[in-house]
Amino acid sequence: MRSTLRIVNDYFQCVASFGYNSLMTLITVDTAKIGRMGGNARAANMSADERSTSASEAARSRWDAYYKQHPDKLKAKLEKAAKAKRKAKK
Repeated sequence: MRSTLRIVNDYFQCVASFGYNSLMTLITVDTAKIGRMGGNARAANMSADERSTSASEAARSRWDAYYKQHPDKLKAKLEKAAKAKRKAKK
């Protein structure tokens, strides 16, 4: 209980001295750094094929998220692919 109170007290002192946004920036940077370290450790334990598959899935996921936010871009992409397919058949 005492350590919890100390953590809460330290948190409020940091907010008072840095400001909330600055403190959240510091926390975000630290968590991003920790995430990279975890990703590098995970990649070190994977074979080349597993890394390739993981990277492909990640890229596909990012594009899916992009096209979900921009459906007009997906429609244009599909129309362009269909046009190229029709042209190749001729």
